[in-house]
Formats: sequence, C-alpha cells, structure tokens
Amino acid sequence: MGIRVHREDERVVITRDLAQDGDLRAALQEAGRAGEDFSIYLSLNVRPSVDIYQRFADAGVTDFVCAPWMFVDVAPGTPDADAMEARIGAVRWFADEIVSKV
Repeated sequence: MGIRVHREDERVVITRDLAQDGDLRAALQEAGRAGEDFSIYLSLNVRPSVDIYQRFADAGVTDFVCAPWMFVDVAPGTPDADAMEARIGAVRWFADEIVSKV
C-alpha cells in the first residue's frame, strides 16, 4: 500500500503501511502540501519502546497520543485503589523509560 495522502474535511489523512519505510514529510511533499504547517498525530496500539517512538518521530510524526495504562493487566475484582496504583505505575514507567529518552 505504501503511503497514501488524501483530504478529509479540513484534515489531511495519511495512511501508511507500517511494514514499509517512509517519511511522512515526503508524503506531504508528494501531495503538494509540504509548505503547510502540519501536526502529525499518531496513536500506537503496541507495547511502547524508545525505538518505536523514535522511528516514527524520525519519519515526521510530531505528536503521539499515549495511554500507557492500557497494557496493565488488572484482574477483575481488584480493589480500585490497587488498580489505580498499577495504572499510575505504568504512567511513571512510561515517563522514566520512554519520554525521558526520546
């Protein structure tokens, strides 16, 4: 599939096959939109790593939507305070191990 750019309302939607290397800025260039001020947001549904965030930042992603608590396994019936502490721990881990290194 490669990189595909199309206009959708007031947004430009970029669809990219993650198996292929590419540069999102190059896709904007090809679409004649390189001179415009864009923020490129990405939400990943994978376990976070410095490598994956850096790879997408290098490709032109400017902003990430992150929810590190999504990967916390909280058993049914876990007291709310314990579940919350586990999720807060995931956020702390994300800050220490990902954000501080990208």
